[in-house]
Amino acid sequence: MSDLTDTLPSEPKLLPIALTILVTVFIIVLFFGYSAYYFSGKASEELNSKEITEKSTDLTQLRVYEDELLNQLKWRDKSKGLVKIPITMAMEKIVEKYQK
Repeated sequence: MSDLTDTLPSEPKLLPIALTILVTVFIIVLFFGYSAYYFSGKASEELNSKEITEKSTDLTQLRVYEDELLNQLKWRDKSKGLVKIPITMAMEKIVEKYQK
């Protein structure tokens, strides 16, 4: 009978099993946490770059429109003799006026 007890497996040691499970869970949580952080950063970076590009094209179109408005010569009121002159020309006239 003593031969049977010698061949039977002993009780498993709980400390190594518990530590292995704990380390595995920690590594899995760490992996998913880092993945969520990394991909949320990439998604926000991509959204920001798209917003900057959209704003850039909108801003470019606005600048072209503003330049056209500021640099064209046209009648405001022909009957009153009011003329809209480009901003650079207006600044030159003001400088000339105050230099005299």
